Amino acid sequence: DANGNTTGSVVGGETFGFGYGDRNRLLSVVRNGATVGTYTYNAFGERIAKTATLPQAVNERYAYDEGSQLLAEYGSTNRDYVWLDGLPVAVVDANGGTATIGYVHADGLNTPRAVTDGSGATVWQWSYQGNPFGELAPTSTMGFIYNPRYPGQYSDTESRLSNWGFRTYEAGTGRSPQSDPLGMFGGQPSTYAYVISNPLSYIDPYGLAPNDRNWKIFCFVYFLACNQNPNITQRPPGNPPPGYETPAEPPGNPLKGPPQRPQAPKPPPDICPPSGQPGPGSSTPPNMEPPIPPPVPPPVPAVPPSSPWFFILPPGFQQSVTSQQPGVA
Repeated sequence: DANGNTTGSVVGGETFGFGYGDRNRLLSVVRNGATVGTYTYNAFGERIAKTATLPQAVNERYAYDEGSQLLAEYGSTNRDYVWLDGLPVAVVDANGGTATIGYVHADGLNTPRAVTDGSGATVWQWSYQGNPFGELAPTSTMGFIYNPRYPGQYSDTESRLSNWGFRTYEAGTGRSPQSDPLGMFGGQPSTYAYVISNPLSYIDPYGLAPNDRNWKIFCFVYFLACNQNPNITQRPPGNPPPGYETPAEPPGNPLKGPPQRPQAPKPPPDICPPSGQPGPGSSTPPNMEPPIPPPVPPPVPAVPPSSPWFFILPPGFQQSVTSQQPGVA
Protein backbone atom coordinates (compact mmCIF):
# COMPACT_ATOMS: atom_id res chain seq x y z
CA ASP A 1 0.00 0.00 0.00
CA ALA A 2 1.02 3.67 0.14
CA ASN A 3 2.80 3.13 3.49
CA GLY A 4 4.88 0.23 2.19
CA ASN A 5 2.87 -2.57 3.82
CA THR A 6 2.51 -5.88 1.97
CA THR A 7 -1.19 -6.40 1.33
CA GLY A 8 -1.11 -9.87 -0.22
CA SER A 9 1.03 -12.90 -0.95
CA VAL A 10 0.86 -16.44 -2.31
CA VAL A 11 2.52 -19.12 -0.16
CA GLY A 12 2.30 -22.85 -0.79
CA GLY A 13 -0.49 -22.43 -3.32
CA GLU A 14 -2.62 -20.43 -0.84
CA THR A 15 -3.55 -16.78 -1.24
CA PHE A 16 -3.22 -14.40 1.69
CA GLY A 17 -4.53 -10.86 2.14
CA PHE A 18 -3.48 -8.48 4.93
CA GLY A 19 -5.31 -5.47 6.38
CA TYR A 20 -3.58 -2.73 8.39
CA GLY A 21 -4.57 0.08 10.75
CA ASP A 22 -3.52 3.71 10.97
CA ARG A 23 -0.29 2.71 12.75
CA ASN A 24 0.58 0.11 10.09
CA ARG A 25 -0.20 -2.77 12.45
CA LEU A 26 -1.68 -5.97 11.08
CA LEU A 27 -5.39 -6.03 11.97
CA SER A 28 -6.83 -8.85 9.83
CA VAL A 29 -5.76 -11.78 7.67
CA VAL A 30 -7.72 -13.25 4.78
CA ARG A 31 -6.76 -16.75 3.64
CA ASN A 32 -8.19 -18.13 0.40
CA GLY A 33 -10.97 -15.54 0.51
CA ALA A 34 -12.03 -16.08 4.15
CA THR A 35 -11.05 -14.01 7.18
CA VAL A 36 -9.08 -16.29 9.47
CA GLY A 37 -7.62 -13.84 12.00
CA THR A 38 -8.25 -10.45 13.63
CA TYR A 39 -5.95 -8.73 16.12
CA THR A 40 -6.11 -5.97 18.74
CA TYR A 41 -3.28 -3.82 20.13
CA ASN A 42 -2.87 -1.47 23.07
CA ALA A 43 -1.31 1.99 23.20
CA PHE A 44 2.16 0.48 23.74
CA GLY A 45 2.02 -1.45 20.47
CA GLU A 46 1.56 -4.79 22.24
CA ARG A 47 -0.89 -7.28 20.77
CA ILE A 48 -3.37 -7.97 23.53
CA ALA A 49 -6.04 -10.02 21.75
CA LYS A 50 -6.39 -12.47 18.88
CA THR A 51 -9.37 -14.19 17.27
CA ALA A 52 -8.65 -16.96 14.76
CA THR A 53 -10.72 -19.58 12.95
CA LEU A 54 -7.91 -21.75 11.56
CA PRO A 55 -6.92 -24.49 12.24
CA GLN A 56 -9.58 -24.23 14.98
CA ALA A 57 -11.51 -21.43 16.64
CA VAL A 58 -9.24 -19.51 19.02
CA ASN A 59 -9.87 -16.50 21.27
CA GLU A 60 -6.81 -15.42 23.20
CA ARG A 61 -5.81 -12.52 25.46
CA TYR A 62 -2.18 -11.67 26.16
CA ALA A 63 -0.41 -10.07 29.15
CA TYR A 64 3.05 -8.49 29.13
CA ASP A 65 5.58 -7.11 31.59
CA GLU A 66 7.00 -3.58 31.56
CA GLY A 67 9.49 -4.59 28.86
CA SER A 68 6.78 -5.91 26.49
CA GLN A 69 7.81 -9.50 27.25
CA LEU A 70 4.98 -12.04 27.03
CA LEU A 71 3.96 -13.28 30.48
CA ALA A 72 0.70 -15.14 29.88
CA GLU A 73 -2.14 -15.90 27.50
CA TYR A 74 -5.69 -16.68 28.50
CA GLY A 75 -8.78 -17.91 26.67
CA SER A 76 -8.82 -21.04 24.57
CA THR A 77 -5.40 -21.82 26.08
CA ASN A 78 -4.33 -20.78 29.58
CA ARG A 79 -0.58 -20.58 29.77
CA ASP A 80 2.05 -18.72 31.81
CA TYR A 81 5.58 -18.04 30.60
CA VAL A 82 8.53 -18.04 33.00
CA TRP A 83 11.62 -15.97 32.17
CA LEU A 84 15.08 -15.38 33.61
CA ASP A 85 15.64 -11.87 32.36
CA GLY A 86 15.23 -12.44 28.60
CA LEU A 87 15.83 -16.20 28.76
CA PRO A 88 12.75 -18.47 28.53
CA VAL A 89 13.03 -21.19 31.16
CA ALA A 90 9.58 -22.73 31.59
CA VAL A 91 5.96 -22.73 30.51
CA VAL A 92 3.02 -23.60 32.78
CA ASP A 93 -0.20 -24.89 31.23
CA ALA A 94 -3.36 -24.79 33.34
CA ASN A 95 -6.14 -27.23 32.55
CA GLY A 96 -8.97 -27.21 35.03
CA GLY A 97 -7.46 -27.68 38.46
CA THR A 98 -4.14 -29.14 37.27
CA ALA A 99 -0.99 -27.50 35.98
CA THR A 100 1.67 -28.98 33.73
CA ILE A 101 5.18 -27.58 33.53
CA GLY A 102 7.33 -27.68 30.44
CA TYR A 103 11.02 -26.79 30.63
CA VAL A 104 12.32 -24.60 27.81
CA HIS A 105 15.85 -25.00 26.43
CA ALA A 106 17.15 -21.98 24.50
CA ASP A 107 20.27 -21.20 22.49
CA GLY A 108 22.75 -18.37 23.02
CA LEU A 109 20.34 -15.80 21.54
CA ASN A 110 17.50 -16.81 23.91
CA THR A 111 15.66 -18.54 21.06
CA PRO A 112 13.71 -21.61 22.26
CA ARG A 113 14.98 -24.81 20.67
CA ALA A 114 13.38 -27.55 22.76
CA VAL A 115 10.81 -28.16 25.50
CA THR A 116 10.99 -31.14 27.86
CA ASP A 117 8.48 -32.48 30.35
CA GLY A 118 9.02 -33.41 34.00
CA SER A 119 10.60 -36.75 33.06
CA GLY A 120 13.12 -35.13 30.71
CA ALA A 121 11.48 -36.32 27.50
CA THR A 122 11.51 -33.90 24.59
CA VAL A 123 7.96 -32.86 23.72
CA TRP A 124 8.76 -30.04 21.29
CA GLN A 125 11.79 -29.20 19.17
CA TRP A 126 12.71 -26.43 16.71
CA SER A 127 15.69 -27.37 14.56
CA TYR A 128 18.81 -25.21 14.60
CA GLN A 129 20.58 -26.69 11.58
CA GLY A 130 19.31 -25.77 8.14
CA ASN A 131 16.86 -23.31 9.67
CA PRO A 132 18.59 -19.90 9.69
CA PHE A 133 15.45 -17.76 9.35
CA GLY A 134 13.07 -20.11 11.17
CA GLU A 135 11.43 -21.27 7.95
CA LEU A 136 11.16 -24.88 9.17
CA ALA A 137 8.20 -25.71 11.40
CA PRO A 138 8.80 -27.19 14.87
CA THR A 139 8.26 -30.89 15.47
CA SER A 140 6.41 -32.58 18.32
CA THR A 141 5.72 -36.24 19.03
CA MET A 142 2.95 -35.51 21.54
CA GLY A 143 1.08 -32.66 19.85
CA PHE A 144 2.66 -30.07 22.15
CA ILE A 145 2.32 -26.49 20.84
CA TYR A 146 4.76 -23.73 21.72
CA ASN A 147 4.38 -20.50 19.74
CA PRO A 148 7.32 -18.25 20.76
CA ARG A 149 10.07 -18.16 18.13
CA TYR A 150 12.94 -15.68 17.81
CA PRO A 151 13.10 -13.16 20.70
CA GLY A 152 9.97 -11.01 20.62
CA GLN A 153 8.12 -13.23 18.12
CA TYR A 154 4.91 -15.25 18.48
CA SER A 155 3.93 -17.59 15.64
CA ASP A 156 0.39 -17.52 14.21
CA THR A 157 -0.68 -20.64 12.30
CA GLU A 158 -3.61 -18.92 10.57
CA SER A 159 -1.43 -16.32 8.82
CA ARG A 160 1.90 -18.17 8.59
CA LEU A 161 3.39 -15.03 10.11
CA SER A 162 4.80 -14.19 13.54
CA ASN A 163 3.73 -11.23 15.61
CA TRP A 164 7.00 -9.38 16.16
CA GLY A 165 7.24 -6.25 18.30
CA PHE A 166 5.95 -3.34 16.24
CA ARG A 167 5.71 -5.44 13.06
CA THR A 168 5.19 -9.00 11.80
CA TYR A 169 7.78 -11.48 10.53
CA GLU A 170 7.56 -13.91 7.62
CA ALA A 171 9.97 -16.80 8.12
CA GLY A 172 9.58 -18.06 4.54
CA THR A 173 11.22 -14.90 3.17
CA GLY A 174 13.32 -14.00 6.22
CA ARG A 175 11.91 -10.47 6.33
CA SER A 176 8.92 -8.43 7.44
CA PRO A 177 5.88 -7.55 5.31
CA GLN A 178 6.04 -4.06 6.86
CA SER A 179 8.67 -1.38 6.64
CA ASP A 180 10.67 -0.52 9.77
CA PRO A 181 8.81 2.18 11.76
CA LEU A 182 12.18 3.91 12.21
CA GLY A 183 12.91 3.90 8.49
CA MET A 184 16.62 4.07 7.71
CA PHE A 185 17.30 4.99 11.35
CA GLY A 186 16.93 1.27 12.03
CA GLY A 187 20.50 0.87 10.78
CA GLN A 188 19.83 -1.72 8.06
CA PRO A 189 20.29 -1.50 4.28
CA SER A 190 16.64 -2.53 3.85
CA THR A 191 13.76 -1.37 6.02
CA TYR A 192 12.13 -4.80 5.55
CA ALA A 193 15.18 -6.84 6.63
CA TYR A 194 15.46 -8.88 9.81
CA VAL A 195 18.66 -8.32 11.86
CA ILE A 196 20.81 -7.51 8.80
CA SER A 197 19.86 -10.95 7.40
CA ASN A 198 21.92 -12.63 10.12
CA PRO A 199 19.45 -14.13 12.63
CA LEU A 200 22.02 -16.55 14.04
CA SER A 201 24.12 -13.65 15.34
CA TYR A 202 21.71 -10.82 16.15
CA ILE A 203 18.29 -10.30 17.74
CA ASP A 204 15.59 -7.65 17.43
CA PRO A 205 12.80 -8.17 19.99
CA TYR A 206 10.88 -5.01 19.03
CA GLY A 207 11.14 -4.99 15.25
CA LEU A 208 13.02 -1.69 15.24
CA ALA A 209 16.78 -2.34 15.01
CA PRO A 210 19.25 -5.18 15.66
CA ASN A 211 20.29 -5.89 19.24
CA ASP A 212 19.75 -3.34 22.04
CA ARG A 213 20.02 -0.24 19.85
CA ASN A 214 16.29 -0.20 19.14
CA TRP A 215 14.98 1.69 22.14
CA LYS A 216 17.83 4.21 22.03
CA ILE A 217 17.10 4.99 18.39
CA PHE A 218 13.37 5.04 19.00
CA CYS A 219 13.78 7.55 21.83
CA PHE A 220 16.11 9.66 19.68
CA VAL A 221 13.64 9.78 16.80
CA TYR A 222 10.79 10.48 19.19
CA PHE A 223 12.82 13.34 20.65
CA LEU A 224 13.34 14.80 17.19
CA ALA A 225 9.64 14.49 16.46
CA CYS A 226 8.77 16.28 19.69
CA ASN A 227 11.10 19.13 18.76
CA GLN A 228 8.96 19.71 15.68
CA ASN A 229 5.90 20.29 17.85
CA PRO A 230 5.51 23.99 18.70
CA ASN A 231 3.21 23.14 21.58
CA ILE A 232 6.12 21.37 23.31
CA THR A 233 9.26 23.38 22.56
CA GLN A 234 7.90 26.88 21.94
CA ARG A 235 5.61 27.34 24.93
CA PRO A 236 5.30 31.11 25.56
CA PRO A 237 6.48 32.59 28.86
CA GLY A 238 3.86 32.68 31.56
CA ASN A 239 1.89 29.86 29.95
CA PRO A 240 3.01 26.63 31.69
CA PRO A 241 1.58 23.24 30.74
CA PRO A 242 -1.75 22.09 32.20
CA GLY A 243 -1.51 21.03 35.83
CA TYR A 244 1.54 23.17 36.55
CA GLU A 245 1.07 25.73 39.31
CA THR A 246 2.93 28.96 38.65
CA PRO A 247 5.04 29.89 41.71
CA ALA A 248 4.61 33.25 43.40
CA GLU A 249 6.31 35.99 41.46
CA PRO A 250 9.55 37.05 43.22
CA PRO A 251 10.49 40.73 43.49
CA GLY A 252 12.52 41.91 40.58
CA ASN A 253 11.15 39.46 38.04
CA PRO A 254 13.42 39.66 34.96
CA LEU A 255 10.34 40.06 32.78
CA LYS A 256 9.47 43.29 34.63
CA GLY A 257 12.94 44.74 35.13
CA PRO A 258 15.00 45.30 38.35
CA PRO A 259 13.31 46.11 41.65
CA GLN A 260 12.48 49.71 42.45
CA ARG A 261 14.94 51.73 44.57
CA PRO A 262 13.65 52.13 48.15
CA GLN A 263 12.70 55.68 49.17
CA ALA A 264 14.04 57.29 52.36
CA PRO A 265 11.29 58.06 54.87
CA LYS A 266 10.39 61.72 55.30
CA PRO A 267 9.71 63.24 58.77
CA PRO A 268 6.37 64.90 59.42
CA PRO A 269 6.34 68.68 58.80
CA ASP A 270 5.34 69.65 62.38
CA ILE A 271 8.63 68.69 64.08
CA CYS A 272 9.84 71.50 66.33
CA PRO A 273 13.64 71.28 66.64
CA PRO A 274 15.70 73.12 69.29
CA SER A 275 16.71 76.73 68.66
CA GLY A 276 19.33 77.18 65.95
CA GLN A 277 18.50 73.89 64.18
CA PRO A 278 16.67 73.42 60.87
CA GLY A 279 13.01 74.36 61.16
CA PRO A 280 9.82 72.53 60.35
CA GLY A 281 9.51 71.03 56.89
CA SER A 282 13.21 70.15 56.67
CA SER A 283 13.89 66.88 54.87
CA THR A 284 16.57 65.94 57.42
CA PRO A 285 15.75 65.44 61.13
CA PRO A 286 18.03 67.28 63.58
CA ASN A 287 21.45 65.74 64.24
CA MET A 288 20.71 62.78 61.83
CA GLU A 289 22.34 61.68 58.60
CA PRO A 290 20.19 60.75 55.62
CA PRO A 291 19.58 56.97 55.49
CA ILE A 292 21.79 55.01 53.13
CA PRO A 293 19.73 52.95 50.67
CA PRO A 294 20.64 49.25 50.41
CA PRO A 295 22.85 48.18 47.49
CA VAL A 296 20.95 47.39 44.32
CA PRO A 297 22.05 44.20 42.46
CA PRO A 298 22.91 44.58 38.78
CA PRO A 299 19.88 44.17 36.54
CA VAL A 300 19.30 40.71 35.08
CA PRO A 301 18.92 40.76 31.28
CA ALA A 302 15.31 40.40 30.22
CA VAL A 303 14.33 37.05 28.69
CA PRO A 304 13.23 37.34 25.04
CA PRO A 305 9.54 36.62 24.56
CA SER A 306 10.31 33.57 22.40
CA SER A 307 12.20 31.74 25.19
CA PRO A 308 10.45 28.73 26.77
CA TRP A 309 8.89 29.33 30.17
CA PHE A 310 11.19 26.82 31.86
CA PHE A 311 14.35 28.85 31.01
CA ILE A 312 13.34 31.88 33.14
CA LEU A 313 16.05 32.35 35.83
CA PRO A 314 15.32 33.82 39.28
CA PRO A 315 16.96 37.15 40.18
CA GLY A 316 20.59 36.89 41.23
CA PHE A 317 20.97 33.38 39.73
CA GLN A 318 23.50 34.42 37.09
CA GLN A 319 25.46 36.47 39.62
CA SER A 320 25.69 33.53 42.07
CA VAL A 321 26.82 31.16 39.31
CA THR A 322 29.49 33.60 38.13
CA SER A 323 30.86 34.11 41.65
CA GLN A 324 31.41 30.33 41.99
CA GLN A 325 33.55 30.04 38.89
CA PRO A 326 37.31 29.71 39.63
CA GLY A 327 39.31 32.85 39.00
CA VAL A 328 36.25 35.12 39.18
CA ALA A 329 36.13 37.58 42.09
